Amino acid sequence: MSTSTSSRHARCERPGGRWRTLLRLVAASALLSACAVASAAVSEVKIKVPQRVGAGQLQLSAMKLTLQLDNSSPVVVTIKSPNGTRTSLPINLTTNAFDCFAGLTCTADFDAPPGLTVADAVTVIKPQQTGADPASADNRKVVLLIQLLTNVDESAPTCASTMTGDEEWTVSVPSPRIQGVALQSLDREVGGPCPQTLYRPVPANDGPFATVTEPAPEFTSGRTGLDAVLVLDRSGSMSSTDGGATSRLDKLKTATNQFVAMWNTLRNTESITGAIQSPEDHIGVVFFDDSLQWLTSGVGSKLVPFTGSTPATLSAALNPVTLGGATSIGDGLEAATGADALPASGGPNRRVVLLMTDGAQNTPRFAFADGGQIKTSDDAGNITNPTPLPKQPFQLYSVTVGNEFGPDAPINQALANITGGYSLNTTHPAAELDAFFLQALQNFHKFSTVETMRVIQDKTLYTAPFQTTFPVTSSTTRLAFNLTPQPGQQGGVRLELTPPGGGAPMIFVAPTWNTSGAISDGFRLPLPGGNNGFGEWKMRVLSNNDGKNPVPFNFVLLGDDVTLNSSLGAANAEYAVGGKIKLTAQINDFGKTLKGLNSQAGAIVKAIVVSPGNNVGDVLSDSAAQPSPSPAGDNGTAAQNKLAAILSADAGALKQNQNEVILRDDGSPASGDDKANDGIYTASVPAEFEGHYNFVFLVQGKSDSGGQFVRQQIRTVHVRSLPDPAKTQYTSNIVTIDGGKAVVIVATPKNVLGGKMGPGWANYFWFNVQGQAPVKPKDNLDGTYTVQIPFTGDPPKVSLHFLPEPIYRPDGFVPPAGTLTSGNSIGDDIIGNGPAGPGQPWWKRWWWLILIVLLLLFLLRRK
Repeated sequence: MSTSTSSRHARCERPGGRWRTLLRLVAASALLSACAVASAAVSEVKIKVPQRVGAGQLQLSAMKLTLQLDNSSPVVVTIKSPNGTRTSLPINLTTNAFDCFAGLTCTADFDAPPGLTVADAVTVIKPQQTGADPASADNRKVVLLIQLLTNVDESAPTCASTMTGDEEWTVSVPSPRIQGVALQSLDREVGGPCPQTLYRPVPANDGPFATVTEPAPEFTSGRTGLDAVLVLDRSGSMSSTDGGATSRLDKLKTATNQFVAMWNTLRNTESITGAIQSPEDHIGVVFFDDSLQWLTSGVGSKLVPFTGSTPATLSAALNPVTLGGATSIGDGLEAATGADALPASGGPNRRVVLLMTDGAQNTPRFAFADGGQIKTSDDAGNITNPTPLPKQPFQLYSVTVGNEFGPDAPINQALANITGGYSLNTTHPAAELDAFFLQALQNFHKFSTVETMRVIQDKTLYTAPFQTTFPVTSSTTRLAFNLTPQPGQQGGVRLELTPPGGGAPMIFVAPTWNTSGAISDGFRLPLPGGNNGFGEWKMRVLSNNDGKNPVPFNFVLLGDDVTLNSSLGAANAEYAVGGKIKLTAQINDFGKTLKGLNSQAGAIVKAIVVSPGNNVGDVLSDSAAQPSPSPAGDNGTAAQNKLAAILSADAGALKQNQNEVILRDDGSPASGDDKANDGIYTASVPAEFEGHYNFVFLVQGKSDSGGQFVRQQIRTVHVRSLPDPAKTQYTSNIVTIDGGKAVVIVATPKNVLGGKMGPGWANYFWFNVQGQAPVKPKDNLDGTYTVQIPFTGDPPKVSLHFLPEPIYRPDGFVPPAGTLTSGNSIGDDIIGNGPAGPGQPWWKRWWWLILIVLLLLFLLRRK
């Protein structure tokens, strides 16, 4: 982006380190808000591309232009170059269709100037296109990648200039809708002789740069601001230590501290010069149980400006947070989106919510996903009067801890999926919670080009330090990292990073070498002294312990890459046992998918899969364990408490499998790939058991624009267990009660692969009795459900129904009239009065009579 102060418009400075209290931080927010709205939207921006005449300088080869619009309505963009004009179709920003230009492509060439055979080109990236920034700032962002191929004669060994003077480009829309613009200049000063040179973001000391010369607010850091609210669980179940020495609440405090420290690092490293400041970020933190505790609160708002003093201020506020009672996720989300919290849509900032919880909702208000929105309700079971959360759309990311089962995990996953976010789950919070928070933070900053390069969970010894390498592209402008020893470790850790080409390693330590605290730091590229950082870095993690005990650690490395963008994850769907999980990986290299990685020497496109190794329903059903007591004030269900007792006695009762899958771009049914050689790599993972499937993606290879690269992402998918009519089993008996008759039905619901649904589903299974009100069964906690239905005359017609919607239904729930339909029936007429059902007593099964009659006829004929 431009660093020229002569053509830059005046802008507001962010608050400095002098702000020491949250109250003073909030007092500054009025000034920040005034700066944010000071400039009105415009319909046109003009860009000056200078002729560079410095000794040894190459001409600019590309520009990256980011437009922030005032709403997400379709927009027509016109780009006028010195060699022609290109006008888009009405671009629909809320779909992933390639509807940018005629021919339904998002890349267009300009005219070739006289005497040249090459032409400049523009690529449009919409927010919903695969690999783009997901739902960025309410789908109001458009990125234009402009290749200035006519500025340089790439057929000449020296990349000779073809420019005779400065050029002017114009980007316009039909009406004033451009709220802001970010501009990045690139040349080819790295990588080898022309034309094989790679792209480089032009550093601050090597101008001139392309500059915005017509009025438009400029995002000097390359991104809009970020408004984020952390909604964090402090309920009684957060007292669990998961077999260790540290409670979940303390692990959450550590993860929150690392989240804020890394956010601060990203802000500190995104400034190119002292004149360029980070955008106006805001943060809110609220803890919930059955009440609320805000850590950020001031005059008129629960969101406070993020400044250099925020990490220390929030860390001090985190320390006294204590455990509470019940779990009310709806209360936490309503607080986050209330009148004095998350801003309404339409502002300049991107708006996100990070929800962390370790348990099921057990007190109002209850949250659920419905009709494309997040809603809350007091009458959680009937959902007769739901209230949509205000200020939608925004993105929600959920991080959950523990062995969630039953309806809870689908609810938390649906809250994230419906907003375009995602969910992460861990059963080992000490090892993973901080990495999950940093993964979410990276995606919060996805509006720019911050990406996860490495995620490492390993150990280091004093006598044998951990070491590895990682590549950095020529188009990377900065690196930021977090190194966190796991809780309870003795001694400290040190990080050594050695740049490409050798030389002295860069050393990073906690405040003192003998402390065991985390290290959050980062730096811009090129390094002081001119090393551009392009190539393979060496990394070592050292410990100062006694040399006998290894120190486990987590390491997360983020990089800001101008030309490379990745999308690694699972297809957004509701998965069930018996199906397959679709994994996809896509690397966009200067706006176009990077093809051929499967055949590229040394390239990797894979995912490590950590999946359930047995069925939680079977584990619960087959165990004779008695439910453990619930944490004080945070009542769990009998099934949840039984699982807690099982895992307390045997931490390995729920098995896990780990393997690797290769993602392929071959168009084959085996990989689930839709089309061969389109740059979208796919793998299909069988979903054999209920539970959380964790995926660690790793893609490594060579790009055309930046050279060798590496990208990683962590994703979680929850697979549901749904009852299958053909597998579900029944028994029934007629009994006499008080002189009358009743039929006793015992159902054993099983999924399509024969695994038991297990206990915990009594409020979701309902027996519909002809002429009577629906009957809820008794959960026997062994995988069976029993119901007793009185009748006179012949046994009534009974059908069994399962309510599949991921909604919390309490014990008092009764299905409203019309709820139990053929669409959710898993067994019709299961005891008789029509075609025989599998649970009918043998004497009521008419086909026995047919067999007896046939046998008698056979015997008579023999006589």
